[in-house]
Amino acid sequence: MLVNNLRERYSPMYFLAALGAGGLAVSFFIYPMFLLPHPDTPMVTFNHLWPVLTAGGNPLMSMLIGLDLLAIIAFAMLHFWLLAWNLREFKLFRQTTAYQKLLNSNAEISLMAVPLTLAMTINVAFVLGAVFVPNLWSVVEWMYPGAIAAFLAVGIYALRVLGQYFTRLFVHAQFDFAENNSLAPMVSIFALAMIAVGLAAPGAMSHHREIN
Repeated sequence: MLVNNLRERYSPMYFLAALGAGGLAVSFFIYPMFLLPHPDTPMVTFNHLWPVLTAGGNPLMSMLIGLDLLAIIAFAMLHFWLLAWNLREFKLFRQTTAYQKLLNSNAEISLMAVPLTLAMTINVAFVLGAVFVPNLWSVVEWMYPGAIAAFLAVGIYALRVLGQYFTRLFVHAQFDFAENNSLAPMVSIFALAMIAVGLAAPGAMSHHREIN
């Protein structure tokens, strides 16, 4: 059971719990990519999964795919539950003096966990659509501009967070090297990489030059 109204006790790094659940949901999507042939699409879709589940020709494969889809559902639900909790708690945290203190410390970089997790949310939504919506790939070209816009919005948010962080460091020289004793700052690299890959995916899969 999650504790609510943490306020001063909250940390933006708690977003990584939602990130992990989303990453597991996406990881279970990778297995059908190698288990099932999908020569007509770059990704395995509902149209490839449903015949395996219902045909009954290979009970072991049907069981594996069924368990895999259950895992995707479970971790996706956990991701959205943890995401909603974190967004609510983060809103309350921003109203506290602890948040203002965070903005003037090394821990400000932990705010990059927010765009990192939001980028993962877009990935999870795309996976859920691919494996549970019939014939989605027939209209996927219409979805690519929306995906690009979503990742651009998250990217702009991430750059704003980084911009404020580096501005404070360079202008006010407010960086405590003695307290910089963890790998937490690497969350910013992870976030930018996640957003970049998300922006590259529509270009890699689309057949329209404008998207590419």
